[in-house]
Amino acid sequence: IGILIFTAVIFLPSLNYGFVNWDDDLNILENANLNAFDFEHIKGIFTSTVIGNYNPLPIFTFAVEKAIFGLDATVFHLNNILLHLVCVFFIYRIVLAMGMSKMSAVLVALLFGLHPMRTESVVWITERKDVLFGAFYLAAMFTYIQYLKTEKQKQYFLTLILFVFALFSKIQAVALPLSMVVLDYYFNKPQRWKLVPFFVLSAITGFAGVVFLGEDGSLDDATKYSFFERLLVGDFSYFTYLVKWIFPFEMSPLYPYPKVLTWGFYAAPLSTLVVGFLIYRAYKNQNRHVFFGLAFFTFNVMFVLQILGAGQ
Repeated sequence: IGILIFTAVIFLPSLNYGFVNWDDDLNILENANLNAFDFEHIKGIFTSTVIGNYNPLPIFTFAVEKAIFGLDATVFHLNNILLHLVCVFFIYRIVLAMGMSKMSAVLVALLFGLHPMRTESVVWITERKDVLFGAFYLAAMFTYIQYLKTEKQKQYFLTLILFVFALFSKIQAVALPLSMVVLDYYFNKPQRWKLVPFFVLSAITGFAGVVFLGEDGSLDDATKYSFFERLLVGDFSYFTYLVKWIFPFEMSPLYPYPKVLTWGFYAAPLSTLVVGFLIYRAYKNQNRHVFFGLAFFTFNVMFVLQILGAGQ
């Protein structure tokens, strides 16, 4: 409760913020599917994309808010905060469920709740998709851990249902089956065939997401980088995430591609090799905590490294 209150207080100033002209207009203010709350408009939400992104569940929550409260930005911001608190709650519960101490759970939950890299997801209304998918994603991880411990089928199917909700919230949820594989390793309970439905749903969602982005023109590459240079961009992005996780400074809503790749891009693969070596050593030495942490981080960041450029 203390962690949730502290996190909420930190983000309370966002209740005074409004909408911004960066995607809030297209997702909310000018979205025709939010003009009325009836079957036709709800159907439109679930059968259309916004800027090439298919995330109907966050748009549906916007429709509910607008139908009840109008375009009151305070309500939209409040619900983002509440969803973030749900994520913090499940982070705490997951760490405890993994057999770590209460102090570890407190520190991890606080780090997640207050880290500057979470700010954009909470205080930017359009990023409702991030906190919403996170709530379902982390809840699915928690129920999957319960399934691994108890082998109760209801926990397995509950995980599958939560996963579907996460996929309808944000395409990033396609990483969940990989997180489940790492959890299998952590608890030494490989499921193999039980994960097939999750990987199938991920593949379908990922393929559909690429198609939708392509139709919108969001995959058009103005940089003309070669495939090798694209890999360097991915390595540099991975290194950037690692650095800003530890030293969150010079934060920006947009990190532009350089016209010419600098030496840092060519040195970045060293960070990937170092982390890869640490993962290998942790696996060989049966250091499950380190292996889980590094593998979980890698699997959940690998789809946003801009190897395949999307959007700006």
